[in-house]
Amino acid sequence: MKILVLLLIIFSAQAFSSDFMTEREQISYVKNIAKDFRKSFWRAGHINVESRVNLLDLDMIQKYTESERNNRYEQPLDRDQISDIFSCFHTEACKVYRIHLNSEYWGGYGEEAKFVLLNVSTKNHYGFEHTVYNE
Repeated sequence: MKILVLLLIIFSAQAFSSDFMTEREQISYVKNIAKDFRKSFWRAGHINVESRVNLLDLDMIQKYTESERNNRYEQPLDRDQISDIFSCFHTEACKVYRIHLNSEYWGGYGEEAKFVLLNVSTKNHYGFEHTVYNE
């Protein structure tokens, strides 16, 4: 009987975990968002458009959103956005990704960041962006 209960627990856990996106699926999903993000900049006339994707850990989130650093961004994150990032991070089925994009436009240079709060259970996301640097 104990073995039967143990096997039932193991199979239930495997069935539950298979509902979550794998790391490979997550990266593919976010890279497609990054591709669309770059494409919108190319269509707007930007050149030398590059992006990179990062899965953020708690230390990276804390450093990125600390008040002194956040105030130096061209367009700082607002309190609701910061709250959303931390809420996602502390939710088991949510992963925080950042797409960092840099490009040139009319001789100037700019950096944008797009946060992707990915629900790995429902396979949906919520996102927002802000200007990190612009000249």
